[in-house]
Amino acid sequence: MKASTLAAAAVAVVLVAAGCTPAAQSAEPVTLRVGTDDRPGRPSADQIEEFARHVSDLSEGRITIEPVWQAVGDEDHRPDWDQQVARLVMSGELEMGLIPSRSWDTEGVETLRPLTTPFLVDSDELLAEILTSDLADEMMAGLDEVGVVGLSIFPEGLRHPFGYEKALAGPEDYAGGTLRVPTSATSREMFAVFGASTNDVPPDPEEHIGIESGFLFLPGGIATSNVTFYPKANVLVTNEAVFDGLAAGDREILERAAAQTLEWTVANLPRESALAQEFCEGGGVVRHATDQQLAELTRAAEPVIEGVRAADRRNGLVLDAITQLKADVPTAVPAPECGEDDATGPTGQESVLNGVYRFDVSRNDLIAAGTNRNFTNVGVWTYTLHDGEFELQLAEEESGDLWEESGTYRVDGDRVTFYGPALIPPGDTLTWEKDASGGLVFENVNVSPMEWHVFSQTWEWVADIGTE
Repeated sequence: MKASTLAAAAVAVVLVAAGCTPAAQSAEPVTLRVGTDDRPGRPSADQIEEFARHVSDLSEGRITIEPVWQAVGDEDHRPDWDQQVARLVMSGELEMGLIPSRSWDTEGVETLRPLTTPFLVDSDELLAEILTSDLADEMMAGLDEVGVVGLSIFPEGLRHPFGYEKALAGPEDYAGGTLRVPTSATSREMFAVFGASTNDVPPDPEEHIGIESGFLFLPGGIATSNVTFYPKANVLVTNEAVFDGLAAGDREILERAAAQTLEWTVANLPRESALAQEFCEGGGVVRHATDQQLAELTRAAEPVIEGVRAADRRNGLVLDAITQLKADVPTAVPAPECGEDDATGPTGQESVLNGVYRFDVSRNDLIAAGTNRNFTNVGVWTYTLHDGEFELQLAEEESGDLWEESGTYRVDGDRVTFYGPALIPPGDTLTWEKDASGGLVFENVNVSPMEWHVFSQTWEWVADIGTE
């Protein structure tokens, strides 16, 4: 809870006890739309829904928070997706938004950059300490320069490298490669000093050497767990003109609800150790960088860290305060190593699934999966599996278009993992069995909610394919 909000709440109690009039609230119903690029089931969506519950309770149902999932559309790829949502709030097209802190450094906000400072925030405990202190208000102070008001910052998790061919440990593993990384000036600068470029197109092992992600999303690839770049945290903002136009009592309700949501998020944040264990149990691979590699990464990132400090006069004080907090919390313990080095390569068992399979995806399937804006994935899906490689064709129902994609798969006993740019993130692992007709029936091991509509169907057998 923000200190300013706590103080305001305490003053309100004193005023009421003394018979004074509390801040005036509007008598009329109020609806505020909160935009996000995410969909239901994601951590940011849970945070929005929790905030909406608190606002409804505090206002006795008079103020409605209306989530706008995938606020700029649910196409497979939109560059700068989080920044696009931020711009909707800045322009007033949306009243509110929940935007990752990393996204604001391309939009003229420098004060949130300390949260994306390389190798500074490396544990759940430290992140919680930062966001429940006055430092959160200090970092949100720069938002007023772009016409928005920050209400709170909610933690989501830690970010690591996940390499497709090998663990990304020292600078030599990054040099000359391209990583899939959500747009952020600070993170782009960091990877550049490692010798790598970044883009935010869908993950593709043919284009990328790996991705920046978190165990929470069960991504494909080999994780380097003791390389923690920075955390992901989500900033709850409202358009400044909208906020100023609310009655004082309504503004107070939003602030109190944001503080309560922060408290709930910290209490319910999945622990890094548990997420890593789930990743390993799903067939994931975790490796560690050596002490020398960690030192080389940190040394390479020094110009980026100094750039964050110089970007705004307030950043130096925030960085120093975070460093002091870091000394007072338990030292971060990385997830232990697990899995086999070749766990992303073929096993020689892939031919057991050879065949052509087909299934339908309906509107109801997509709604159940959380996609409720448009239905480009409605149609007939055909998968051709052949010795570890797959071809996918989707005959879209509405447009009549034929969408094609390809990738690879790995079979290890009753487990199969699919890799490819059509999967976000790539590396969906399931258990499989064949039904009486030769069709494939899957059980989820670590499939992203965004992809489950594909694997929740029975893949009906269509034709055999031989083995080369």
